[in-house]
Amino acid sequence: MRRYIIASHHLMAHGLADTLRFLTSREDIIDISAYIDDSDLETMIRTAFESFDPEDEVVIMTDMLGGSVNQQFCPYVTERHHLICGVNLPCALSLKGRSAPKTHPCSRRYRTQYRRRIQAASDLCK
Repeated sequence: MRRYIIASHHLMAHGLADTLRFLTSREDIIDISAYIDDSDLETMIRTAFESFDPEDEVVIMTDMLGGSVNQQFCPYVTERHHLICGVNLPCALSLKGRSAPKTHPCSRRYRTQYRRRIQAASDLCK
């Protein structure tokens, strides 16, 4: 089974996961909001992974490359655990949406698709 974790500094992960739940009617997204209280990030991550079966594929989406949240997930990266950083709503929807394909989440196709979704909307409004 493919599992999903969204993790970020402060409440971005919670808001993104909440929006995904609303748009997709799926409740199986784990969100980890780091540094909002005294909770230990490593413990939150370990607890999430302990809830998965060993055969599960895990897609981890974090807010930014090289950030402390992203770094805490690095030891968990394996052939079946994928770490994607710089997540935004279109990216998360394409990975978690109702018709999310079984394509490898770190494939060149997905990375190209994510980059194309960032647009300068001001130019489109003129």
